[in-house]
Amino acid sequence: MSLHVYATGDKRDPAIVFLHGLGVSSWMWTQQVEQLSGRFFCVTVDLPGNGASHGVPWRSFGDTAAAVADVVAGTPSGRAHVVGLSLGGYVALTLTARHPELVGNVVVSGVTATPMTPAWSYRLATRAGAVIMRRPTLCRAYGVALRMPSDARAAMAADARVLSAATTRRIYDEIVPFRAPSRLERVLAVAASHDAALIRRGLNAFAAAGATVAVAPNAHHAWNAEHPDLFSDMVAAWVTDRTVAPGLADGSA
Repeated sequence: MSLHVYATGDKRDPAIVFLHGLGVSSWMWTQQVEQLSGRFFCVTVDLPGNGASHGVPWRSFGDTAAAVADVVAGTPSGRAHVVGLSLGGYVALTLTARHPELVGNVVVSGVTATPMTPAWSYRLATRAGAVIMRRPTLCRAYGVALRMPSDARAAMAADARVLSAATTRRIYDEIVPFRAPSRLERVLAVAASHDAALIRRGLNAFAAAGATVAVAPNAHHAWNAEHPDLFSDMVAAWVTDRTVAPGLADGSA
């Protein structure tokens, strides 16, 4: 079963593939697609177990990266820039490591670079996260905590209804031991200023692997909805010529 894919823009323009976070789907990129589709061919993908792809079993980061590689190969040039937030960032990094010939420049935000320790404590926390994602009321409250707009919170709750607890557990079981690839010269790694400390500290490991690192000021984890203009400017600047958009802070400081 193939993933659900949505494409907007002129096929002659450079392609950008957007990969969403856990428990949401392609709708989270609505503002970026509206702002960027005049200059780029924008492709959004519902990842396995999520959104309209909820009937596609989640197996692993590697399996998902292979499915996204097929999507990239199917773009007009057979190559694309890639943007991933949270879960989508982990998939983007896996795709970059395993299928580098398909990937241009990469932006990831809200991603850890080294394994979470002690693993047992994070696994307990992620089990709680699985419960939150499955309960619409708690899911909406989580959206409020992330400063997501009200319409986004409603969409997130709708996606939560089709996300299985087993899928959430399998994904978290891969996130906890995740270690970023060792060569990331084409990657811009970003942390929101209010992201978890583990994500903010991870910028040092990204920088050591050759990535450019930055911080989104006054921002929470799902900041593409909180600061859509800055997020879109960041994407356009990085995929065009690997520059860091004004408004982002130096992540190596």
